[in-house]
Amino acid sequence: DGTPNDGNSTLPMGLSRDVKLVSSSFSVVEDAFVSTKSLNPDGSATLAISGTIGNFRNRDVKTELKLKISPENFAGASLALPAQILTLHPGENQFSLETTVKNPHLWWSWDLGKPNLYRLTAALSPQAGNSRSVVFGIRTIVVKRDMSYWLNGRRLFLKGAWYPMSDYYGSRSTHDTFLKDLELVKAANLNHLVAFTVVEKPDFYNLCDRMGILLIFELPF
Repeated sequence: DGTPNDGNSTLPMGLSRDVKLVSSSFSVVEDAFVSTKSLNPDGSATLAISGTIGNFRNRDVKTELKLKISPENFAGASLALPAQILTLHPGENQFSLETTVKNPHLWWSWDLGKPNLYRLTAALSPQAGNSRSVVFGIRTIVVKRDMSYWLNGRRLFLKGAWYPMSDYYGSRSTHDTFLKDLELVKAANLNHLVAFTVVEKPDFYNLCDRMGILLIFELPF
């Protein structure tokens, strides 16, 4: 029951992360996501923003969605996007839009530059305190026909390794154990990892973003 077998023939199952009970208003931003659509010739970046809003009433509700983009790990001004007036139907509601960031601070792997990050905050009005934020980097990755990788238009020489799992028992991994692993990765002059077998705790992916380590993820199973 507790001895790892060779290969992937045995995998622990069940809950491996903390659980919590969340109290919210009748309308709540449940998820938000930002991707880089393009880096433009004028130096700006076009971002695609999407997300999910839950309406727990049994009727339509009108609300105002306010979005703000702020620097996360560098100094700079915030960008407030035009408010979106939405009609929320009972259940899940999707939203999506595009915006342009002028002179963006790009995310780079640690060997090419700084891993600059932004934070998107999505809030509903007039519900006070109902907001969700997500940290993201502005970057593009292209794989050309000759199998060369290009990060933000610059050639990236991949130096990496597999990262099958932090710990055989997923509940034992912590922020500190992830940090130790990734510091050793950088000390070995590696700029990317291939993660597979399991989905790690969010701390692992957040640290990769902040430490400038590119992650190639193979979906488990």
